[in-house]
Amino acid sequence: MRNTPTKTSRRQDIIHCAIKLFAESGFHNTPVQAIADAAGINKATLYYHIGSKENLLYLMHRDVIDDFIADLEVICSRAELTSTQQLQLAISVHIQHVVRRQPEVKIFFRERDSVSPEIRARIAERREHYQNLIVSIIEQGVKRGEFREVNAKLTAFFIIGMCNWVYQWYSAEGPLSSEVIYQLATEFVLSGLAKGSPCQSKQTSVSGEKPKNELEALKLIDPVG
Repeated sequence: MRNTPTKTSRRQDIIHCAIKLFAESGFHNTPVQAIADAAGINKATLYYHIGSKENLLYLMHRDVIDDFIADLEVICSRAELTSTQQLQLAISVHIQHVVRRQPEVKIFFRERDSVSPEIRARIAERREHYQNLIVSIIEQGVKRGEFREVNAKLTAFFIIGMCNWVYQWYSAEGPLSSEVIYQLATEFVLSGLAKGSPCQSKQTSVSGEKPKNELEALKLIDPVG
């Protein structure tokens, strides 16, 4: 007897087809009929399962960020880990997600303004939750004496931005494996956060003026050098 797809599995099939089309042609240039054809269903069935094209895009966004959050929450819950180990795992898992789901992450960033303000707000709330988890790891590391004193929120933005940007240039056919990339990324971040780091002893601009904080430091950077 032939198995009938469940509503959830049918929805996932539609999402997978849409990911490929959105990644290739963009959200606005992909007609609903093309998604239906790729999924082997008619438009009425497609709308039944995903509601609207915009909701389909939201489901992609939600799936990506929720997977990121789920793994990071597990890492943060492991009390036996040091803050250094938690941050190392967080960076490693984040980059692995980006590499494994590169087309989805590409859509996530390229099409995030293609949804309504209401949906953008819901996505932003989930992203902020993820950011706050990274901030909490850094703050705890500072309290434990593992990391030097830093602006935890700004540092979290730097780390997340670095990890996210991998989707722009990573290639499975490239000279570096994903394992090497996240090893280099964690070494880069942790060496900068370590107590005794050159970043801690001297944060001075070319003019010799010492910045008051990280934001001030950004203003003092020589744009030419």
